[in-house]
Amino acid sequence: MRHRFSIIICLQLILSVSGSFHATIQANLFWDWSFNGGTEMGQLKTTGDVVDLGGPATFDVLNMSLTATDTTATLGDVASGPYIFSSTIGTPPFSLDWNGSSVSAFHDQTDQFGAPGLIEMSDPSVGLLTQIRLGFTFSNFQGGLTVAEVGTSSGFVSTATGAGPLTVTPVSAPPPPVNPFVGPIALSGGIAPTGNGFFGNLGGLKPVINLESEVAFAARLVGSSGGVDDDMMLIRGDVDGLTKIAREGEFIDAGNFEEFVDFNQVQLNDDGQVGFEPGIDDPAQGVFQDTGIFRGDGAAAPIRVVIETESEPGADDATFESFEQLSMNNGGQIAWRSDLANAQSSGGGIYRSGGGSITTIVRAQRDGLADGSEFERNFGTPMINNVGHVAFRTNLTETPGGNTDDSAIFRGFEEKDPVLIVREGDDIPGTGQYDSFSDVGLNDGNQVAFVAELRSTTGGSIDNRGLYRGDETTIVELARKGLESPDGIGVFDNFRTPLADGPQINNSNDIVVEVSFAGTGVDSENNRGLLLSDENGLSIIAREGNAAPGGGQFAGSFGDPVLNDLGQVVFTDVLDGSGIDNDNNFGLYAFDPNLGLLKIFREGDFVNLGSGDLRMIDNGGISFGEGGLNDAGFLAVALSFTDGTSGIFRSSIAFVNTPLPGDFDEDADVDLDDLALWELVVGVNAQADADDDNDSDGRDFLAWQQNFNGSVNALAQFQAVPEPGVLALLAPALCGIFLKRQQ
Repeated sequence: MRHRFSIIICLQLILSVSGSFHATIQANLFWDWSFNGGTEMGQLKTTGDVVDLGGPATFDVLNMSLTATDTTATLGDVASGPYIFSSTIGTPPFSLDWNGSSVSAFHDQTDQFGAPGLIEMSDPSVGLLTQIRLGFTFSNFQGGLTVAEVGTSSGFVSTATGAGPLTVTPVSAPPPPVNPFVGPIALSGGIAPTGNGFFGNLGGLKPVINLESEVAFAARLVGSSGGVDDDMMLIRGDVDGLTKIAREGEFIDAGNFEEFVDFNQVQLNDDGQVGFEPGIDDPAQGVFQDTGIFRGDGAAAPIRVVIETESEPGADDATFESFEQLSMNNGGQIAWRSDLANAQSSGGGIYRSGGGSITTIVRAQRDGLADGSEFERNFGTPMINNVGHVAFRTNLTETPGGNTDDSAIFRGFEEKDPVLIVREGDDIPGTGQYDSFSDVGLNDGNQVAFVAELRSTTGGSIDNRGLYRGDETTIVELARKGLESPDGIGVFDNFRTPLADGPQINNSNDIVVEVSFAGTGVDSENNRGLLLSDENGLSIIAREGNAAPGGGQFAGSFGDPVLNDLGQVVFTDVLDGSGIDNDNNFGLYAFDPNLGLLKIFREGDFVNLGSGDLRMIDNGGISFGEGGLNDAGFLAVALSFTDGTSGIFRSSIAFVNTPLPGDFDEDADVDLDDLALWELVVGVNAQADADDDNDSDGRDFLAWQQNFNGSVNALAQFQAVPEPGVLALLAPALCGIFLKRQQ
């Protein structure tokens, strides 16, 4: 029987996948099927999201629907009718078993199907009976789906009958296993948490990230109800949403008039707690711009840890006057350095608190050592670990040796009982003595990392600096001035600690530090680098003058290297060399022990914010700092774009740098967004470089064409108009795509 209209049988399968997967994966699969007979066209295709199958699984078929093409009306579906499945053939629910290479069984409620199953659908309103026999085979090629056999249909004749397998290429990519940005976390112009105000400029911020990949930052708002009185907010968020931790103008405690006015030194631990130093006003008392330390998690008002003018826990009338160099652990304890007011003598100290009582680790000119030495006010940056120990550098006074033993490194835990790690005048491993110390790094094994100036060494000024790690029992020398560089070019000259908290050390005792070089083969173009000490020894992970991933050469500024427990290092650097100008001469890079040296972001790069929204990173538009890398390889960064917008982003070291060929925007698919990006950068820079030859050209387009997995129909919606030369290249390739889809 022939009908006046053609029918597309659209089997909408909302599939719940289980089996040999670590977690349940859900996706939507759509098969559009029209029939060939007379004026009716025969074509089978797939649309929608396709699961990348990795092993045996069961698919639950939750819905199927029928749509008439002439009227574009949905005639019915399994869930609501009027189309229903014949009870003699099968009764929902339905499921498909996949054995790793093909569908091995089709089941209904009574499990009376074999493989492949016979699906019978009837329309009680018109009496039309349609029987469809489907044989399914799944392909692992990018999670694709093929339909191997299509049988006859009552009233219709399919071109697939007796013609052998009919293979279909997916017209959309599988869902990405990981989104490299998984965000952005926040964009300028977006609505702030609680709805009162919008994000202003987010560029220049240095967000921090925890192991759960939550990101914390303090943002300036616009359009808030209180204007300048409530236009700062401290926020913690992820891709699922943002949480307000504290806001300018909010009262700190019920019953008083103290209010927050600013947020500095933002810290974030793995439990989602945010530590910070706010400005504090008390208009009722005429007090403005006091400071303090608070900790909050968004579930309740922030906890007061300590505020300015609060009494120091000593025997005199000293009060806290400042709070510097905050450091917070996963238990919510915060360590800091303070100056004191009203002290009997000039003083300051190192303190620790979790919101309850305050522990004095050490106080200047009141606490001393057994030899009569006293702690001087000049404390270095305190570093706290996850077991509550605090390490710091300090100067001493009233020492037996005068200026020959008046500096040291300590680690403290108990009240006023710090443990000496190393002291000026102590013997070094080998010949010589320690002379002075940098600030320190500290890990959870109580290992302290530091750089030291040396004296009385064998080589004098040739070997009078070193990099060290140790505790109160053993100090290990890791690198020394005059030692040959691991890359064979020159020798070590100096070890610098660009961060205020000294060398970075992780829980595997890996250490990263900036290093300078001297000697044969070294000049002003290659005399700086980043040195990594790990279980394999010493290595130079980046060096001035060496090629930078994505183009250009490192200029050697190597700002703020951050190390995590995976041995990954993230850092920024200025670039020079061919093709580098003021609009692309700064980048954010990473070193991974398995992947090597990688580019994360660079000025002039386009970032895909989704749905084809490509934005170029502006000159000076990358901001990254201490706390911006977590131990899972995710990082938080602020980006500013040439269109005046900005945002806070989360990215993954491993994912961003292992894209599919042709996936120029690194979002786990090869689609029209990548073509749009290629068109923007072809002949300009290497952001669309699929063949690793440091440019974007026609060969990279061919890689895009060969791996394209977006919708052919979407090509007609591509709005960008390429230059004539680009059109000449695109024409044969796009025709090839259409022909491939029609075969």
